[in-house]
Amino acid sequence: MQALTAFHSEVTAQNFPYPQNNIGMKPGEKNTLFEALDKALPVHR
Repeated sequence: MQALTAFHSEVTAQNFPYPQNNIGMKPGEKNTLFEALDKALPVHR
């Protein structure tokens, strides 16, 4: 339980995930994804 509490604290403080473990999106990629989702499933938002 102590480990889970520590993990939660790190995530809440935005200390985890570490930059080297995080995969980001290129600019505009999120909008492209949402547009594709809108075509397949218009109620995703």
